[in-house]
Amino acid sequence: MSAKLIVCNGAFKSGSTWVYNIVIESFMIKPFNEKYKDEYYDGSINIDMLKEFSSEVKKGVFVTKAHQSNSNVLKSVCEDIKVKVIMIERDPRSVLLSYQYHFMQSIGVKIPYNIFYRLLGKYKLCEVYNYNRNWKRESELDVLWLKFESLKVNPVKSIENICSFVGGSSTYDYNLVAQNTTLEALRNKQKDESSKLFFREGKVSGWKKVFSNDFSSKVVSDYNHPSNLTKIITYILFDLRRKLPRKKTYIKGARV
Repeated sequence: MSAKLIVCNGAFKSGSTWVYNIVIESFMIKPFNEKYKDEYYDGSINIDMLKEFSSEVKKGVFVTKAHQSNSNVLKSVCEDIKVKVIMIERDPRSVLLSYQYHFMQSIGVKIPYNIFYRLLGKYKLCEVYNYNRNWKRESELDVLWLKFESLKVNPVKSIENICSFVGGSSTYDYNLVAQNTTLEALRNKQKDESSKLFFREGKVSGWKKVFSNDFSSKVVSDYNHPSNLTKIITYILFDLRRKLPRKKTYIKGARV
């Protein structure tokens, strides 16, 4: 039996870390050898080492959190290792609110949501839209799609779907897994107080208490139909920047 790599994948602020913790809680997961670990993302594999990992590791179940937009990287190793991708998608208004919170905590300055949206938020959502659209076109990899809202409202059913998709040996005590992986339970596990800042409340439709109805409608419209100018600015802000050398800025802890 070949080794299995479960990739908990999702766009920024969509809940991939939450899914990662659910998989960890549900299965007997083997840790990565130190040489395969990503120094920037705790508990993840270095994608640049994926080919070497897939050719050298012959058994065991491994899991990684990812924001991997290029599915070709994962498809390139499927002959050597089983790859299963769990994609999670979230309401763009919730993503925007969580991103705004994350950004303000990072710089220590409060910004009104409508100003934040015009300056940066709409471009981040365009990136999220492109990310999800590209993955929905993927037909070769084994992919399970989840909704953040469904995971929040009916966690036991969602966890059952995850375990069924992954297959193999599992605790199959879905209720216990759900109890141990609520956002509150995961938040309480964090020993580093600064890492807790990356946890939002995780409420479904929490944006209703913050955004006006008109603004909410605009966000949904912009998300589903980004303008060409928005796409160009998004590419400059995010795609080009990621081609530059990275500096380690990751704070250990879940980011939901």
